[in-house]
Amino acid sequence: VVFADGRACDGGDNDGGKHDEDDDENDNKHNEVQEISAQRCRLQFTKESAEKLLQKVSVLEQKLKTEKASNRAQIQRLSAEKAGMQKSCETIQNELTVTKRQCDALQSN
Repeated sequence: VVFADGRACDGGDNDGGKHDEDDDENDNKHNEVQEISAQRCRLQFTKESAEKLLQKVSVLEQKLKTEKASNRAQIQRLSAEKAGMQKSCETIQNELTVTKRQCDALQSN
């Protein structure tokens, strides 16, 4: 395991495959200590990785909130524009109806 800043965890057992039966107990203790140290390092790596991910999630959540607010504002603006356009269309339709009546009246005379 290698941290982003270059630190690395020891893999645990570094005895190079050598085995001395007279030193079994010391080797076992040494290996246990190395393994515990390696586990601590891996846990620290996992913790730091999780913290970085949580920071990224927090940034993404904030971006999402900002985008949602922006989208809501845009929807309100577009709804207002739509209402204005509908009103304009109604006005134009009313004017066309009046103009058509005037034309019909002129033609019948």
